[in-house]
This record gives sequence, structure tokens and C-alpha cells, in this order.
Amino acid sequence: GYAVHRDSARCKHCGACAAVCHFGAIRFVDGEWSLDRERCAGCGLCEEHCTGNAISLIIDPGKPLPLDIDLIRGRQAG
Repeated sequence: GYAVHRDSARCKHCGACAAVCHFGAIRFVDGEWSLDRERCAGCGLCEEHCTGNAISLIIDPGKPLPLDIDLIRGRQAG
């Protein structure tokens, strides 16, 4: 349910995000950052390893909703 959002102004082009992506979704080709949204699983490893705090996860409307325990609890209570 999540996808990567990158703040290009904060990106240091260090390649840390691409190095930890187990899905091959993030790449640097000729110094340019690219994301394959289809391959991205929204796991958050790239966000954790981003040295410039340029990566965040956003809900991707094209993917199934992520598991949200608080939402589930709210539905059970109501």
C-alpha cells in the first residue's frame, strides 16, 4: 500500500537507497535516480537508510491499503 516519495532537493545521490532495495525498484542510471513503482513493495528500507532524509513513504492509491491496526480497532469498537 505504500510507495516512495523522494525530495529531489534533499537527495545526495549517494545510492544508499538503491543499495538496500531488495526489489530492485530504485536505481541510479547515469547519475539519475529512478523508481519503478511496480517493483516497489513500500517496505521502508530506503527511507531508513537515506542519508539526506530525502525519502518518505506515502500511501499509493494504486496499491491495496496497508495494514492499519488502529483503523481495524476503530471499526471493531464502533
